[in-house]
Amino acid sequence: MAFSKRIFVFTDCDSPGNMNDQQLAIQRAKDLEALDVDVELFAMPNYAHMRPIFDIRKFYANIITFDEDEIQNGMLDIESA
Repeated sequence: MAFSKRIFVFTDCDSPGNMNDQQLAIQRAKDLEALDVDVELFAMPNYAHMRPIFDIRKFYANIITFDEDEIQNGMLDIESA
């Protein structure tokens, strides 16, 4: 019986940390991919914004593969999710 390894990331921040932190996270994501670990993003609404949009282009597009059906111009509409 084979099991899949996954990490779930729940966040309302589409651009976490500083550039150094982001570079480290990108490297860790590559390391996880080499170990066949899937990283799945669960974008949460940030109520400080007027419209609940999560811009994956700011950071998460570098570490996670998204289905084209989920995104529109690099934006996740998390209100309808």
